[in-house]
Amino acid sequence: MTEHTNISTSEWEIMEVLWDEAPLPAAAVVERLREPRFGQRTWSVKTIRTFLARLTQKGCLTVTEQRGIQHFTPAVDRAATVRTASHSFLKQFFDGTLSSMFAHFIGREEISPEELAELRRLLAETDPSDETDTPERPQ
Repeated sequence: MTEHTNISTSEWEIMEVLWDEAPLPAAAVVERLREPRFGQRTWSVKTIRTFLARLTQKGCLTVTEQRGIQHFTPAVDRAATVRTASHSFLKQFFDGTLSSMFAHFIGREEISPEELAELRRLLAETDPSDETDTPERPQ
C-alpha cells in the first residue's frame, strides 16, 4: 500500500478482522464482523467480497486459494497503516501539526483531569530535551 492509498471506515473494519486473524475466507470475515467486538455488522457476503476486492486492488490484502476458496491475508502492517492514516489526518485537518490538533480538541472538548494527566505523562516521556533517562554522552 502506498502512502496515498486511503482505507475507508468500512474497509478499516475488515482490515481489523484480518489483522486479528488471517488468512480467512469472505464468509468467515462476515461472521467475525457480526461479533460484538467488531460492532455486530450485518453486511452480506457480497458486500464483504466487494470490500475485499477493493482492498486487494489497493495492495492491502493478498489472496490465496485453499480448496477452491479464496482466503485473505493483510499485506500491510497495522502499525504502519495507522501511522500513514494519522499523518494524512493531521495533514488534511490540522496543517500537519500535532499542536494544532491538540489545541483544537482541548479548546473545544471537555478534557478530564485524568486525560490531561495522561497527556502530560506521554509528553514528558517523549520530550527530547528531558535527558533524565538518556545515558551520558562522552564529551
